[in-house]
Amino acid sequence: MFILAVLPALCASSLVKAVSFKSEAQEFEAAEVADQQFLATQWRALESDMLSLQQHLATETHASGFLQLRASPVAHAENQTAKPELKDKPKVQKPSEPKKLAAKMEPSDLSKPKPDRLAAAESMMKGLTGQAMLAPMLGMLKSMYEDQKKRIGDINKKEDQSKKRFAQQQAQFDAKIKSIKDKHDHHKLDDEFFKNETRDTTRQFKYWEGVRSRNHRQFHNALKITHGMMQNEKNMISKYEAAMSMKIPEQTKAKAAAPVEEPEVSFLQARKAVAAFIQEHLAEVRQHLAETSTLTADHA
Repeated sequence: MFILAVLPALCASSLVKAVSFKSEAQEFEAAEVADQQFLATQWRALESDMLSLQQHLATETHASGFLQLRASPVAHAENQTAKPELKDKPKVQKPSEPKKLAAKMEPSDLSKPKPDRLAAAESMMKGLTGQAMLAPMLGMLKSMYEDQKKRIGDINKKEDQSKKRFAQQQAQFDAKIKSIKDKHDHHKLDDEFFKNETRDTTRQFKYWEGVRSRNHRQFHNALKITHGMMQNEKNMISKYEAAMSMKIPEQTKAKAAAPVEEPEVSFLQARKAVAAFIQEHLAEVRQHLAETSTLTADHA
């Protein structure tokens, strides 16, 4: 009689717990979808930034920007200090040749739309020469840097939320396993039921453990690549600012004798470093983007 009297209360308690666990599972599922959507947004933004810089580096030629600033004075001085004989005189470059050179350095696929930020910078550069031409691209780099700085904060915040959510899942798992074991020890659960409950609860927790591990890897890689982009952009920004503040030497023999190549070499090295970084990490960014997009689609 006692068992019959207690049974309804036990069933009601179990039903309440089952509904509670289901509700929490749905909340965790929704949070996981939100995390994947957030990560997909971060990877798309990184891909866009990389493509913008890649496009800029591909279209920048020796006839524009920083590399133009001191080329003319050096050439002028050399022409005054050495007059080669007619047979040794270098071939005169036709006015159309710089245009041909620029055309050769254009990207092969011009049908792809350029990112808005890069298109705006290139539009502002039209008609500008020398140091003035550097200002729009410097502005683009600074804007990109600030955007990535904000995204770093957002990624850290999401990572912290994911970590706290998993700690909650861990605590619930430990409590549930303890409850199952206590019931079994007090002979409220038979061996078979105890085995099945333990197995199912552990399997569910292992799923969330895998989710946490995957998210941590994604957050870590997003932070690593974004920090790397920012470091390269910071270096480029310093080169642009140095170029814009540089005094152009007068076209005299005395001035021409001074070394003038170091800043240009430094600028080229910075550009090569950015290009190498993008080449190394762009495929990785796209791989992460594909992974998060697929996971988001699976939960839709």
